[in-house]
Amino acid sequence: GMPGPAGNKDLHIAAATVDTRNGALLGFYGGQDYLESQINWAEAGGMAGSTMKAATDVAAIRDGFSLNDTFEGNSPIDIAGTEFENQGDEDYGSAVSMITATENSVNTAFVDMVDSMEDGPQKVIQSAEDLGIPGNEPEKWGIPRRSIDFQENVGVTLGTAQVSPINMANAYATLANGGTRNEVHVVAKVVDKDGKVLYEAKDRSKRTVDEDVTADVT
Repeated sequence: GMPGPAGNKDLHIAAATVDTRNGALLGFYGGQDYLESQINWAEAGGMAGSTMKAATDVAAIRDGFSLNDTFEGNSPIDIAGTEFENQGDEDYGSAVSMITATENSVNTAFVDMVDSMEDGPQKVIQSAEDLGIPGNEPEKWGIPRRSIDFQENVGVTLGTAQVSPINMANAYATLANGGTRNEVHVVAKVVDKDGKVLYEAKDRSKRTVDEDVTADVT
């Protein structure tokens, strides 16, 4: 028979908290019921959705656009044969500023933003990586060290890639930290019974985004 409507059993909730100063993973919630699902959803994640729009803002401002520049906010719009629409197919007018587009999460404006940049999708992916979201290729940082299904097309801004909440929290931490990305980590240090430090998390911070860019995006 036909599957019924999706119930709460099909809904997986996860959360993560990252220290903006040093990348320490302060806490995470991996799912409602381990017996129902053995996946740590805070690590596995799901489609990033509109949280990816911050990386698009970074890319656009780096590319020379300002918060006041305007983009197509009507819905639907067609780009290279693919149709994109806003939530509820709502029209916002043909000249929506980056600020308004971000406040209202206007899909069509963000797709237009990516389309307005040369190599737009690649620039969005690069900005995401600079913030703390590893791409398809395993990076040297992140939990996990790669995301799944980053596609090099304008739809990348709508968050079709599968990103872990841990890495997404770290990406927004980079914005809060003025553009200095820390490596998200779980273990701060290991001390033996005599008090000798066997391991200490290295400071792996790196300025990856200009401070004026993060100020605008914030």
